[in-house]
Amino acid sequence: MKSDKERRYYVLEYDVEEQGKYFENYFGTDCGRFVVTLEYPQNMSTPVAYEVNLETDEVVKCKIQPTVEKMKKGNKRNNNNYRRNIATWEKRENIKGQSFRFEWK
Repeated sequence: MKSDKERRYYVLEYDVEEQGKYFENYFGTDCGRFVVTLEYPQNMSTPVAYEVNLETDEVVKCKIQPTVEKMKKGNKRNNNNYRRNIATWEKRENIKGQSFRFEWK
C-alpha cells in the first residue's frame, strides 16, 4: 500500500453546461478513488449513474446512485433564492477500461 506522499491526487473542475444532458468519464488507467460532484438547479432531475461497456455499448444502471444535498446560493443575477442541488457519486478501485456516464433531464 502506498503512503499518502506516494499517492497522486487530481481534481478536475468543469464549469460548463452540457447540452447533451450527460457526462461520461473513461479510465485509461487504474484509479483508487473517483468522485463526481455535479451542481445543478433544483428544477432539474437528479443525475443517474451508469456503467458503460465501450466494447459492446451496453449501458447498465449502477447499484450505487448519487446522493443529493439541497443548498441555497445567492447572487445569481442578484437573486438571493437561487436554489441548487449538489449530487455526489463515488467509486473506489476503478479498473483500467471502465467508463461511467451520468445522465439528467
